[in-house]
Amino acid sequence: MLYIMLNSSVYFYMLCLPIRILLSFLVYKMIFLDKIKYIGLVIGIGFLVLFFGGYRQNAFEATDGITWWKNYRLVHGVNYLTFFYLATNNPQYSWVPLFFDVIIGFLAKLIST
Repeated sequence: MLYIMLNSSVYFYMLCLPIRILLSFLVYKMIFLDKIKYIGLVIGIGFLVLFFGGYRQNAFEATDGITWWKNYRLVHGVNYLTFFYLATNNPQYSWVPLFFDVIIGFLAKLIST
């Protein structure tokens, strides 16, 4: 298996951020919303489990193994659970917490570097 070690900025700007932007765009256009909302529920719960359980503090994709985003997991979890709630009850605005999460993630990365 070929393993290429990249720094966290490459992972973030080339994978994490574009995927979040795409997810937000799909929800804005209400494409696959009935399926994406359950993905958001799982992601939201996952972030909260990681945050409150103190799990995965040293991720392989993090620079020097230190997970710089661990303190933001609570915010991400709440955003994704808010998305799920809105997608279920008021889908017109369900893209807002996802877009807000993109902004927070981008700003958090800028602050961490």
